[in-house]
Amino acid sequence: MNLLSLLLFVGIATAYGPTGHHLTASLASHFLTPTTQAYLLALARHAHTPGYPPDTVQSFLVRVAPWADYIKRTRGWAWSGRLHYVNVGTGVEGGDWPPQRCEFAYELPKNPGDGEDLIGGIYNMTTHLSEGAELWRLDNATGAGLDDVPLRFLVHFLGDLHNPLHLTGRARGGNDVWVKFEGHRMRLHGVWDGGVLNKRIRELEWARAEEEDVGGVVEVDEGRGYVWERYERYLLHLIGTKFKDEIDEWLECPSPELERGATGSPIGPQRVLGMGDAGDKGVTACPEYWAKAISKLNCDVVWNHPSLNTTLSPFSSEADPPKVGLDDDDLSDGEYWDRIDTEMIPERLIIMGGVRLAAVLNAAVQGGVGERAVGGL
Repeated sequence: MNLLSLLLFVGIATAYGPTGHHLTASLASHFLTPTTQAYLLALARHAHTPGYPPDTVQSFLVRVAPWADYIKRTRGWAWSGRLHYVNVGTGVEGGDWPPQRCEFAYELPKNPGDGEDLIGGIYNMTTHLSEGAELWRLDNATGAGLDDVPLRFLVHFLGDLHNPLHLTGRARGGNDVWVKFEGHRMRLHGVWDGGVLNKRIRELEWARAEEEDVGGVVEVDEGRGYVWERYERYLLHLIGTKFKDEIDEWLECPSPELERGATGSPIGPQRVLGMGDAGDKGVTACPEYWAKAISKLNCDVVWNHPSLNTTLSPFSSEADPPKVGLDDDDLSDGEYWDRIDTEMIPERLIIMGGVRLAAVLNAAVQGGVGERAVGGL
């Protein structure tokens, strides 16, 4: 095993961050408008670690992306742990229980930021970021509005939203289920937090992206020193080619003038921070709407394996979480992996998260200033 493979395999046990969160943040940095870039760079310079100032918006976003995972384990920040996931109807008869049922019937509170879960956290931190950016736009000479904590949470939470296991409560999002992946016994949550993505980075023939144009989407600086640097070039290539016609759909939200309520009936889609005249705000984010589609992957792919399909419901006599030993099927091979590979699920989720993060940051920071929702797209 070479050094690159070793580094990425070690990362399997630790997270969708840092690797997944780093990639989501880095992709977003390519599609920020000038107004957003200026504010984020001001945040970075105001809040940087002494002796270690960030030189670009990209390096700042990449650095802060996994912060929320570390801080939730420290004194005074334990309250933030519940903001990394959302459980909808788990343990309720007829409710969410993949792979039999994936029911993301999220009821949005009257004040969306009141929800003490991943959806509420995204709304809450988007609001705080927007308020800080407004203060900065009014008087950027005083340092008003330069608090980077909402940004740190928001960047991380948009990444978490694009991991399907953060959207189901079954077996604590797969943390109580042991499976085999690449010959090792792992928690199902760990497989989807890092194992799947890191395997893709090691094995996919993404090196060819260096010889390919990235679709005319962005210019990419070379030699930044990230383990996943060439893989990101491959993702940018996909944004400009394979997924180009899907971006608009990924940035849709229900029209703000319509009652949203449960996510089951969103109508009147429109772009985040509409692409029309200046001052057309659109809606800043709609994480409950985006999560509904992502959560379906729990039934379609994530839990769709014979060894994971043994528990009919929390009310059945087989309600103990399935435990898969080393003699069972390896999820990194066979039909399970073939579907992940064929449908390019890791790439799709990372790109979704990146362009949505860019759109949300642009909308929150600009406050209706008429710049494009996603710069360059």
